[in-house]
Amino acid sequence: MRSVRVLSLLIFLAGNTACSGFLYSTTGSTLSGYAKTHMVPWLMSRQDVGLACATGSAVGPLIGSFERVTDAPDLAGLVSWVGGGMCAEAAAWDAELASIRAVKRGDAAASQDARMVEERHHRVAAMRYVAAWNYAQHHFTGGKGELGGSKCPSVQKDEEIYLLLGSAAGLLAVLHDRASGGAANVDTRILPAAARTAGCLKSARWWGVPAALQAAVWMTVPGSAPKGTDIRKVMDEAAAVGDTAGVRLARALQVVSLEGAGDDAAVAAAVAAHQRSLSAKGAPAAWRLLDGYARRMTQQSVDRVWSRDKGHRGPTGRLELPEKPQANDDADDMLEGLDG
Repeated sequence: MRSVRVLSLLIFLAGNTACSGFLYSTTGSTLSGYAKTHMVPWLMSRQDVGLACATGSAVGPLIGSFERVTDAPDLAGLVSWVGGGMCAEAAAWDAELASIRAVKRGDAAASQDARMVEERHHRVAAMRYVAAWNYAQHHFTGGKGELGGSKCPSVQKDEEIYLLLGSAAGLLAVLHDRASGGAANVDTRILPAAARTAGCLKSARWWGVPAALQAAVWMTVPGSAPKGTDIRKVMDEAAAVGDTAGVRLARALQVVSLEGAGDDAAVAAAVAAHQRSLSAKGAPAAWRLLDGYARRMTQQSVDRVWSRDKGHRGPTGRLELPEKPQANDDADDMLEGLDG
């Protein structure tokens, strides 16, 4: 009798485990489908980047955990980790500005401390963005290859946005890892792979972003552009497409790339163009989040200049660089009398 009871218990536990596995698998598939069909479009329609980053950080681990019981929720995971990357990125940017302001007031220790905080957040951002890239790579290759090869992946029209986000995540993963001093150990081969992947999309359909991503990589890696390519022209044309469409990611990529190249005059012109576009045209309702993120990217570049020049961030509500000090004409007049 005792052996019968033990056997019955084992059968019950085995059946319950199988039932739980089925339940988890079904829940995971349902959650992944819901995220793709409803959560992602809803978030994309909001301009609140902080909301997207908080959602990604909170939901990403839950979505990712279903890999243990069902197929990897690639697309939902991709968007979640992009959102999580935005959170760490924002923290890194705030620490960067704190470091710049500390230099401005002559506090070397505070500047160094903020710099260390910045690098740690860059590391987390790199880890999250590379996770997003890996989800994109797994989905669009069927888990059997790598993105960025000689052939473009087969992409359904309603999934092109995910390939674009994955390409951007790959670029950001490498850039944030560099800013962390390589602490996240991101494979730098992702950079050209992300550029080639972006090139599989029609740039005009996606606000000039694919071309801008490619140009950003070419500016980051000297000699990587196709022979005879005018990188600045490619970037200018891509940014103009985004300005016209009201999704100004290409313009923001231009600002950041030119800033990295040290071309202050070109940065000022690009920032002014971004603000003119914002004043002239609102973002499409379905893509407010991406335009909001673009504005935040350019705002960070603007705030760097303000922090270096004035010791504080730039104005709220406008992308506007500080005016350069004007020449002192009275002093020049006094000096004229000393000539000869």
